[in-house]
Formats: sequence, structure tokens, C-alpha cells
Amino acid sequence: MLSKQMMIAALLFSSSVSLARSDQSTPGFLQDKKSTVGQRRPFRSNFLKMSPLLDREKTLAPVDYSGWIESSRLLIGTPDAKDAVAFSLRDKKEIWRKPLKGDLTVPAFSFGESVILAQKNGTLTKLELQTGLVQWEIVLPSFVSSELAKNNEQLFAVTANQILYAINAKDGSIEWFYDAELANDILIHNTASPFVFGNQVFWGLSSGELVSLETKTGRLQWRRNPKASGGGRFHNYMGSFFVSNKHLVFCRYDGLIGAASLDGGELLWQVEGNTGNCVDSDYRGGRFYAVTTTGDILALNAETGKNLWHSIK
Repeated sequence: MLSKQMMIAALLFSSSVSLARSDQSTPGFLQDKKSTVGQRRPFRSNFLKMSPLLDREKTLAPVDYSGWIESSRLLIGTPDAKDAVAFSLRDKKEIWRKPLKGDLTVPAFSFGESVILAQKNGTLTKLELQTGLVQWEIVLPSFVSSELAKNNEQLFAVTANQILYAINAKDGSIEWFYDAELANDILIHNTASPFVFGNQVFWGLSSGELVSLETKTGRLQWRRNPKASGGGRFHNYMGSFFVSNKHLVFCRYDGLIGAASLDGGELLWQVEGNTGNCVDSDYRGGRFYAVTTTGDILALNAETGKNLWHSIK
């Protein structure tokens, strides 16, 4: 699936119109006055340079799990571990800055006129999108480990100790939570976020289990564990969940690709092979696409699991 970061890169780098500024007082801008637009490769409209020192030295750096998102022509992310910042994509000016209590653990999550920041100390903060003003803030026992999901006025957040929280998006109150009781499992970061379909929220555990919960109450509807014949240490669900004709389609880090019944979680089909660990996925027009660590891309019929084509990097 094309990440938000990739879409942002396309916005920033694909334009053939020069928007270069001469304002040297604005930090982070890369000025390029010597070349014309037609001479630049790749074509770009100018870009923000968040850390000139790191860019020059190409040093090793900590992994940034939060990245950047684009929402309402704002670019939102963390240029350092101290602040979350929103830049205007129109003129690249800083719109607002929010001091953080820890690194962001997942990308900022925007909806309507709001944005949610999830910090390493377990703090979830809802900000007004255009101004950065705090609307509410809560602290969870552990940090959020996969991207947030939203359905109507409910936010769904999974924490590193594998507890799923349903949070009221208006006031930040916790409506219910479900503890998978797998807090001691080793967790891969940036796994598949919770997925809502109808009155169900689906969630994949580090044990390889699939869970279906009722969105309003958190009541467990079913909990199943599709088995991968190849074994593997990590069974986390990666990419995204998709629904195709009552099939919940998924891929796991251990290489298992499959579809489960929405009603009871029974495995309807599964595909395994020597294609490496699945790390991302997408769905288009009845086809499920899986990307693996070996550079393979698989296209499967989402209803039958039939291999339509297999591209090797």
C-alpha cells in the first residue's frame, strides 16, 4: 500500500514549477538558484531540509516510526524528538509547534479538523488541525504501537502491551478496552492497525491470532489462530486488513497470506511460499497485493487465494 510518506514525497518532489524562496531566515529550506526548473533532476518544487547536519554526514540515526503526514495542505511530523510541527505546503511556513513528552510512536492521525499525536510515554493528544490547540489529552499505560483507526466517533488504539482501546473521539474518554494478555510477547513495530467493518473491529495479535470485537461494547465475538506451516518466530499481521465479499484478507510477517470468515474467523484460504516475510499489502478491485522482505510482490484473487501473478525484484 502506498504510504502517506510516499504520497507526501510525490507532492513535494514531482512538481515542475519552481517555488524557491530567497528568504534565508527561514530554517530548513534548500535554496537552488543556480539551476532552472528544466535542469533539475528529479523535477521538484523545493523541499524542507529537516536536518542539514545529518544530510551531509549520512550518519546512523534512530528509527523514526512516526514519519510525516499530509492533511488539508499541512505537513505534520517531528523534525526532532522535542516537538511536533505543522508546515504549510503552500509556502512552507511553520503553522504551529507542539512540545512533546516523548517521541511519536506512529504517524500523526488526522480526521476532520483534528489531529491525534501518540507519544512514547503513552500520551495521546488531540489537537486542532489548523492551530495546534489542545482539545484533550489522555495517558495510556503503554505507548501506541500501530496506526490509529477511527469509526464514527470512536478511535481505536493498540498499545505495546497488546491492549485495544476504544476511545471517544470527542472528549478522549475510554469507552472500553480488551486485553489480549500477551504483554510479554516481542512485538514488531508498525503492524496492521485495527480494522472496522460493520459492527466489528478486527485486530491481529503477535501470537498470530485474529480477534473480532463488537465496536460498541468490546465484547469478544471470536478469536482464532490461523496456523502457518512454515513456523517462524514472528506472527504479527502486517500491512492492512481488507474485506472482499465477506472475506477478511490479511498477510503476516511469517509469510502466511489468507482470508478468514467475518462471522466466525474460519480460515477460507491460505497461501504460503518461499517469498519472505510479508511486510505490506494493498487491495484493488478484488485483488490482494502482498509485498515481502525479498522484494517480491504477489497479486492474489482476494476471494479464492489464486495466484494471479508474482513479480520478483
